[in-house]
Amino acid sequence: MVLTDGDEYINMLSATKVLDNLISDKKIPYVVVIFIDSTETREEELMCNDTFADIIVKELIPWVRDNYNISNKADEGIIGGLSLGGLTAAYLGLKYSEVFGNVISQSGSYWYKPESYEGAESDCWLSTQFDAIDRLPLKFYLNVGVLEDKEDMIDTNIKLRDVLIKKGYPVEFEEFKSGHDYLYWEKHWLMG
Repeated sequence: MVLTDGDEYINMLSATKVLDNLISDKKIPYVVVIFIDSTETREEELMCNDTFADIIVKELIPWVRDNYNISNKADEGIIGGLSLGGLTAAYLGLKYSEVFGNVISQSGSYWYKPESYEGAESDCWLSTQFDAIDRLPLKFYLNVGVLEDKEDMIDTNIKLRDVLIKKGYPVEFEEFKSGHDYLYWEKHWLMG
């Protein structure tokens, strides 16, 4: 499991405690988690950055595989994140489905569009990328708060969900009764 927003997952979302409890209760198997922190370079790294994605998949994952007994099966690999990290998680799933077969995206920032994008302002750029290709071996957990910005957050998450479902992806989608906040994310980050 790789989680972008590592500092937030550790310090705000109690990820290590949650995982330890789930393992202790035998609800999940033992897991190696890589927490990637991007606090100072967040906007550069977590906006569908190919260099960032390549470092994770071509440098970090091979190092972890060399040093830990982890599965090489994509259907056991998980990439997750919140907000811009959720966008990045879905992008890494798109780009590297042979490594990550499961995507957890909490309040994904799907309003993002590369500067070169020429589509409509209301488009969800990432959904256009998934729509343009054959279905990949991916499963998704997506959530967004009903109190988040309708156009930038709610609508774009729904557009991505709809495209994924249309293409035949397994998608668990949840609209939660809150905003863009840690309180809800903490209770539901491991739903996927």
